[in-house]
Amino acid sequence: MIICPECKKEQADTAQYCTNCGYRLSAQPHISAETKKKAYVGIVISIILIIVAISLVTTSEFSYYLENISYYADQYAETKSHSSGFLGGSYASLASRWKEMYNEAVTYVALHSIGAVVLSIVGGVGLYKCIKKLKSNGGTTNGTH
Repeated sequence: MIICPECKKEQADTAQYCTNCGYRLSAQPHISAETKKKAYVGIVISIILIIVAISLVTTSEFSYYLENISYYADQYAETKSHSSGFLGGSYASLASRWKEMYNEAVTYVALHSIGAVVLSIVGGVGLYKCIKKLKSNGGTTNGTH
């Protein structure tokens, strides 16, 4: 038998809560199976979001665009400077294509980077909340249920 530190009534050794006052007697908080299941599902989903976020910025296509942004900009500037004169029309057309490639690369990198940041934040916050829920006592406090 153990004595409840709150109301001083005797309780069974296996009791988690005092039957008289509701004080939590067990050192480990009681978390319902449903709460645990939801928390673990949330952790898995959060980890998947973080993995997807990482994959957005580690693909070879992302690296290709990232590495070539300055090259496209340089090529655009150079061909644009030659767009006057005898072959001006050809250079202007080529400059236009370099500009399109530059814009495409910048857009791709920006959108994937933003997506990675958003997914990382959502995954991180979700992971934090789920772990916090598992570490908490399932919504009960010392004293009453």
